[in-house]
Amino acid sequence: MREYTNREIRAMAAANIEREKIKRYALVTSRTTLEQLPAYMPANYEAIWTGEDAARPGEKAPSYLAVIAGHDVAGWTLDDYVIPRLASGLYFANEIDLSHPVMKRVSV
Repeated sequence: MREYTNREIRAMAAANIEREKIKRYALVTSRTTLEQLPAYMPANYEAIWTGEDAARPGEKAPSYLAVIAGHDVAGWTLDDYVIPRLASGLYFANEIDLSHPVMKRVSV
């Protein structure tokens, strides 16, 4: 097994801290409220917006949306914890970035 120098260990720790500072977003496409979602998320993620999307051609009702945001910390990640945990409550989510059209309606 390779032994790391103190400098290498500090550099790896700094890289992990920087990675954890990256804010990630997900779009929840199930009807919900800002009050319901926190029960399914760790403290490093929060629901920041809910709203309606206009009905698309052929649909009778609008879609309901929510946006969640946060930082990955240790095992509490968007991919491996938050999205599957939301799905356990029948809230379906996909990761989005700031270029997604719904983000124009969210004050970040």
